[in-house]
Amino acid sequence: MITFGILRADLQAFAFSRFETLNDALLSIGLKPGEVDHGTVAPGVSIVVYQFGLYLPPEKTYYASINRQLIADRAVLYAYDKYGETASLTTLSLPKILYHGMGQENVEKAIQAGIVNRPVVKAGPNLIWQWPEQVDPEETIEKALDQLR
Repeated sequence: MITFGILRADLQAFAFSRFETLNDALLSIGLKPGEVDHGTVAPGVSIVVYQFGLYLPPEKTYYASINRQLIADRAVLYAYDKYGETASLTTLSLPKILYHGMGQENVEKAIQAGIVNRPVVKAGPNLIWQWPEQVDPEETIEKALDQLR
């Protein structure tokens, strides 16, 4: 069993939970493998989120942030070792989590205060999308790929 971190922005809660696999952790909070993105939020700490979470309507979405990275709704955090193997998350490896509530207003205040970076999609120097624009994420991906071709 591996200890994962379960982040629920809607509940302003974080809990350590043990699961056999990352997929088990994802499914426990309604995230579907194949519809997620993986990232790093601190040295040795990865995060898994819904791939289009930041494209959800802000007025219906709860937000949190870790190390200035905006997170929509729910996430799973886990540690990894120097070989890249999944490891149990501990309180020592856990970065600070800030909760911003539902909607755009509190997130915009956090962005203006420099607490959160505004999420963007760029292709080289060209800005393709920025939060909270409401667009089809697949179109954003296509625009970015067109710029890079």
